[in-house]
Amino acid sequence: MEDNAQSGKANGGGTPPGPTSSASTAAPSPAAAGPASAAADDVALHFARLTEAVDAKMRALAEKERSVVAAEAKLSAASERMAAVSGRSGAADVIRLNVGGTSLATSRRTLTLVPDSLLATMFSGDWDDHLARDPSGAVFLDYDPHLFGGLVNWLRACDLAGPEAPLGEVRVEQERQEQLLVLVDFLQLQRYIPCRFTEVFSPTLSSPYVALSDSISISGTGTGSGYRTVARRTAGGGGSGAYAVAAAAHCYFDTHVELVLHVERFGAVRPAAGGSGGGGAATAAGPAAAGQGAGGNAGRAFAGGPQGPRQAGAGGGNAAGSGDDGAAAGSTNHPMFVGVMCRGQLDSLDQNKRNANATWQSTCHGWWTHRRQGCKVQGGQARLLGHQPLWTEGDTLVLSLDAARMSDPASTVAAPPPAAAAPVPGAAGAAAADAGSGKGDGAAGAAAGAVAGGAAAGGGRNSVQLSLTNCRTSETLRCQFSPDALGGGHEEQWLVVVGLSGVGDSVRIASARRVGMRPPRPQD
Repeated sequence: MEDNAQSGKANGGGTPPGPTSSASTAAPSPAAAGPASAAADDVALHFARLTEAVDAKMRALAEKERSVVAAEAKLSAASERMAAVSGRSGAADVIRLNVGGTSLATSRRTLTLVPDSLLATMFSGDWDDHLARDPSGAVFLDYDPHLFGGLVNWLRACDLAGPEAPLGEVRVEQERQEQLLVLVDFLQLQRYIPCRFTEVFSPTLSSPYVALSDSISISGTGTGSGYRTVARRTAGGGGSGAYAVAAAAHCYFDTHVELVLHVERFGAVRPAAGGSGGGGAATAAGPAAAGQGAGGNAGRAFAGGPQGPRQAGAGGGNAAGSGDDGAAAGSTNHPMFVGVMCRGQLDSLDQNKRNANATWQSTCHGWWTHRRQGCKVQGGQARLLGHQPLWTEGDTLVLSLDAARMSDPASTVAAPPPAAAAPVPGAAGAAAADAGSGKGDGAAGAAAGAVAGGAAAGGGRNSVQLSLTNCRTSETLRCQFSPDALGGGHEEQWLVVVGLSGVGDSVRIASARRVGMRPPRPQD
């Protein structure tokens, strides 16, 4: 008994171990753990179901959000399109027109698309009370409804098309082309509306030593380019080097035109048998003849004082044996000129005199050539381009004239005529002349020639741009000069002229067109 007591004390005075103490530390029975495990499984299952439901709700919301975003984008695009439509033709901007008895409705935006035109001024909104109206209240315009409708359709197309879209032409039947030009000019749309027209040589402006004839009309209506008008040198002049001038009928001002000219006969430069064209003809003349043209005839080709250069003896034609009627084929070397001239100065010439056109005036610009030389003429002064002809018989030439309007004629002072060019001997001189003449040889040469020619002409804004492209050689010659060539503070009316000095030489106008340009896009 004492031993047990002592042992109990040694163990901390606690109750001695027995059967009851060992039973309290045993693991719970399976019957007691079952309900707790089942409850935990139920919670996990319920949580999984809730998670799945939440995920489904989130997916549905995301799908709805995507649908809303797509609908918003679609609505925004539609709103932009409708804004563009309403900006072009709002209900309050519809203009009802009575054009020569034909009803027409369009928007104010379309009618005012070309700024600073008469049409834009009429319908700007400032003059609505001053426009004539019919009994229904529509604005009455006493114009041809077919022609005016074509102009309105062209303006609509320009407004709707993008900036890179091709610029279509306004095309009408050949017999109405002149009426279209009159209407376009009256509405001051001449720089914008591209159209083809019939250009002819004028009987009243051309020399009496030139015979004019119209060959058959180009087949078809609406797309034809008019009568192929031919100018042919008949008699007089020739051996003395006097040009008989054939002038086009239309005067050009503040418009860009292109005329296609076909050299039907050019006695001085005929194609070589091998198809080498003018180059072969010039080479056949031989180096000695070319040297004579550079050293002698280049100095004599244009001689004169303040009145302008005089075309003498057809350059190298004297050495080659110049002659008039009845000259042997290839023996004459009479030059040919293609370019422009101011109508006022051309009218002042008495072309009934045999040598009336030998003295070129200050508004004469262009190019002349014969077998041994090609020269640029600017302000009546000639500059040698080289010792090869610029064109030959059978060539097709495209003459482009962009006669720009001056922005402030009163503030522009015309540049004095350039000094007469000295003779340029040899190949080195010809190359130097090319560099400052605006003559381009190939792509790089054309660009450099254009820059040099523009600098020589004192070019800049509002300058007249003249170019001549030989379709056979693809070479383009360029010339640039002031639109106020007479120095009178007014814009000039330019005429396309062809100078013929060889009897029998002839040039045909194949076609003519106004190039046009796209109106500035209005801000919506």
